Amino acid sequence: MTMSTFVNTDPSAFKGVWVFCEQREGKLMPTDFELISKGRDLANELGVNLCGLLLGGEGIESAAKELGGYGADKVLVCESPLLKDYTTDAYAKVLCDMVNEYKPEALLIGATNIGRDLGPRCAARLHTGLCADCTHLDVDMPIYKDFLRSASTLPEEKIEKTPLYGIGYMFAAMMAVNIIIMVVNMMFGKSIEIPDGMDTGNTPAALLEFADAAVWEEVISRLVPIGIPMAIVALANRRRGWPAYILGGFGLSKLAVALILISSLMFGFAHMSGWGILKVAPTFFTGIMMGWLYCRFGIHASIAFHFLVDYLSVISYTGLQIPVSLATLVVMAVGFVALGLIILGLRSIRKDVKALPDWIPDQESIFCRRGSD
Repeated sequence: MTMSTFVNTDPSAFKGVWVFCEQREGKLMPTDFELISKGRDLANELGVNLCGLLLGGEGIESAAKELGGYGADKVLVCESPLLKDYTTDAYAKVLCDMVNEYKPEALLIGATNIGRDLGPRCAARLHTGLCADCTHLDVDMPIYKDFLRSASTLPEEKIEKTPLYGIGYMFAAMMAVNIIIMVVNMMFGKSIEIPDGMDTGNTPAALLEFADAAVWEEVISRLVPIGIPMAIVALANRRRGWPAYILGGFGLSKLAVALILISSLMFGFAHMSGWGILKVAPTFFTGIMMGWLYCRFGIHASIAFHFLVDYLSVISYTGLQIPVSLATLVVMAVGFVALGLIILGLRSIRKDVKALPDWIPDQESIFCRRGSD
């Protein structure tokens, strides 16, 4: 087995595990299925898609369908009479052109006579490393992240952003959004009224009510409308560990973004009956933030965020007005900075969303048992 991995000044540009699928006289070789199986494990470890690359003559596309049953997320087929039989120059040129265009982070090639001829030539042309005669391949994620920190130019936050980072960032931005909405309401002589009979004080009943709401509202507003549909789509796409998608932590896709928006609208209008129409807008934006946390990190992050938002009112009744006020001012200042960065990021939102996968994100849910059957 031969494996080549890219070393590039921008490692984030390379994503996915590829397998070069060898064919002879239009028939796939046994090594193809072995590599697809191992490639599936590596792709799960890295949280990316597995792609097969098949080169051949007319009619070779029919052989590609068989690879999907062994775990390939997709198969790229290059069909030409010039590729019917293996030739070094033709195969090396096509393979390198495909790699340069789609940029996989790892490429597996069988250690056959063809593979031993093709692998070194492609590695040399692509200016990348090659590991020959591998009998075992694995990815140790902590060691891999340490390697990225020392060997790549990626900033630390792009290597690993923790749920705590995401919660703090979104909480500060949420504070800024709510202040802006409050100021706009005041300009029109409006204000959001607390529902009659709602206990917002520092009492056991209020603490229990807020804790209960943080959990069950996330189950109803995030897990059900986002997690369950994503799990169903993952099952339809034969993703291993698909039940774990219910708990979130699977990243973003076009479908996930649409579900976040729909669930946020539901979340906003659900508060209208008790709080009035003015509560819809701030709750909608808060729902988007919790939806992002749910998809990015998992339901534990969105529950923690929800819990923190609800307990703002409890903190205000602690009697520590001066420390609480100072802390609030600091969070507000950070919040406007965070909101500004989010708004700047929206300039490329169409391009960013267009680049997302249509249905299933590029990574498995963080709750999946990676690499296990």
